[in-house]
Amino acid sequence: MALSDVLVGMLALWLGSRVARHCRSKSLHGALHIVFYAAAAGAWLGAIWHGFYASDQGALSVALWRLTMLSVGVTAYGFALFGTGLLVSKQQAWLWLFRAVLLIYALSLLVSDDFRLAIAIYIPAVLLALAGLVRRGNPAGAAGLVLVLLASAYQQWGPDLHADWLTHNTVYHLILLPSLMLFWLGASSERQ
Repeated sequence: MALSDVLVGMLALWLGSRVARHCRSKSLHGALHIVFYAAAAGAWLGAIWHGFYASDQGALSVALWRLTMLSVGVTAYGFALFGTGLLVSKQQAWLWLFRAVLLIYALSLLVSDDFRLAIAIYIPAVLLALAGLVRRGNPAGAAGLVLVLLASAYQQWGPDLHADWLTHNTVYHLILLPSLMLFWLGASSERQ
């Protein structure tokens, strides 16, 4: 399971490093950097947690898990910024709203490590980014985000494959790899 986290982290870092060279919209660079670099951080923190601390209930395990969840929140923030950049011309009020939501999410992680918190912030942000890509007629980017949603659904509710090395989380990561590539391809083609 930790290996699939590492693969997602490597891909996200590589895609993030290519945003400046390939993205046609300078105004979307920041949002895309946030998405890919936060996803990389979350994947690598997840790899450490899954690889070494998943069965541990100690303070370090809890801290690593909550930092992993915080990375999910920051990734969601990037998706929200990206979607808003595609949908509205004046973003300032939206930026304050997204920052407030991210702050509330971060503060909630101080008292809870319930993964449903991550889902609650992540899914609406991905849907916002998806709405922007659909509105702009961007099939590659939209397909990537639909795959993200399908992967997330499988991670939470998919059938058990009864294999130690192929867990729900590993299948999620295996679907996430092409979805990140498709999203990057679509997002990089956007002009603002």
